[in-house]
Amino acid sequence: MKTFNRLSLFVAALALAIGFAGLPQVAHAQDNLENYRQGMPDLIDFSDRWLDEVDGYLMTIAAKPELACSEDYADLLLRGNSVVADFVGSAWDAPADLAEAHGASAAALTQALEGARRVATACDGSTLAEGKVQVAQGRHDFKMRSLAIRHYLKPYFIGIALPSVPVVGPPTN
Repeated sequence: MKTFNRLSLFVAALALAIGFAGLPQVAHAQDNLENYRQGMPDLIDFSDRWLDEVDGYLMTIAAKPELACSEDYADLLLRGNSVVADFVGSAWDAPADLAEAHGASAAALTQALEGARRVATACDGSTLAEGKVQVAQGRHDFKMRSLAIRHYLKPYFIGIALPSVPVVGPPTN
């Protein structure tokens, strides 16, 4: 009898959970935009640093090809998976104006990651040249596409960040 009670309690709880999950969710566009504004500069900087680290490893692999199969390089590739996943996941908070730039930035990071993975397919350095080309193209595309995101988040005028100036109304007498 206890098993029947546990089963019915479980089924009732599951039905309740499914009911709540099925309720329409209200999107808070302003909150999403604020999350995006706060999170993207750090994510772009982190992505840039990851790309720098990949470039450093590729230079090292040119001298010592066996490092393409090292645990450190495998760890770098795993971190690359996380960078790409974070960038793709943050697209939910991206404003509509940035959807194309954000998607292109994520695609560029993916291309760089695929190039880095290609290098790891051979421990003799035979895939280094084609992997480096793919990483370089992904890096270039990421730099160009992420500029639109950076500009949206922090406007610049001729390379100088515009200061935030408080808006003051007309004087009152």
